[in-house]
Amino acid sequence: MVKYNNYILYVFNLRDTKGGDIHMGELLQAKCENCDYRQQLFIGGGLADCDRDAIAKSLPEKQRYLMEAGAVRKAEQLSVTRLPARCPNCGRIFEQAVVSYVHSGRPGTLRGWCPDCGSNNAVDLTGQKTAKNACPKCGGNITLETAGLWD
Repeated sequence: MVKYNNYILYVFNLRDTKGGDIHMGELLQAKCENCDYRQQLFIGGGLADCDRDAIAKSLPEKQRYLMEAGAVRKAEQLSVTRLPARCPNCGRIFEQAVVSYVHSGRPGTLRGWCPDCGSNNAVDLTGQKTAKNACPKCGGNITLETAGLWD
């Protein structure tokens, strides 16, 4: 939990698999089983995610106004994390920003859209080891493996 401009912000942290240091995120490697497609995904949240302007930049332009005005700007609580996602329209695998907030006792959530096509119906890949027919290059299966932790 971080206090920022009189707001309480929550950033999700992950614990090392050996029970060691706390890290802000997990580095995932998405690899196609059939071709040379590779994508690194920085999952979780970092210190920059405590800054509302930085958060807004990670959302599609069409959603940025929600960060700049309205319920999110006045939220008593705000949390940000990035999840692995796949766009069903164009196939892009990306880090989807998820902003959860509480305003006047009511919870709300904003989810980032696909950075390539702007689709707002991304498939959450959290916890999946394999995404069937998900390669945006050849249509093959994608494996998601932890490549490290980041701060």
